Amino acid sequence: MNKTLGKKGEERAHAYLIEQGYTILASNYMCPLGEIDIIAQEENALCFIEIKTRGGISFGFPAEAIDARKKKKLIKTAHFFCNATRQTCSNYRFDVVELLFDKKKEYFTEITIIKDAFDVE
Repeated sequence: MNKTLGKKGEERAHAYLIEQGYTILASNYMCPLGEIDIIAQEENALCFIEIKTRGGISFGFPAEAIDARKKKKLIKTAHFFCNATRQTCSNYRFDVVELLFDKKKEYFTEITIIKDAFDVE
């Protein structure tokens, strides 16, 4: 995937999450342990959100690209965020926003939020 498509996906996901009632707390949060695309609040849940954009599903759905190594990195980064910002992380989850982009028509054909996309071990 090229960086331009990824950037378009992040911008569209950001707007979509706001449309869905999320309050964005941070975008592209970086720390020594990794990066989280978006950190948001939805009702009483703190959401750590990974955005995955693809131009098609020939290699699987976008969320399938999040392997065990990436999940561990996201979990460690989320804990770092909670400690660094003194956030109460008693009610948190990891969501994934999947975006499919039609290159010929130049628009997103599908946007899906997968809430609580994976378990924290």
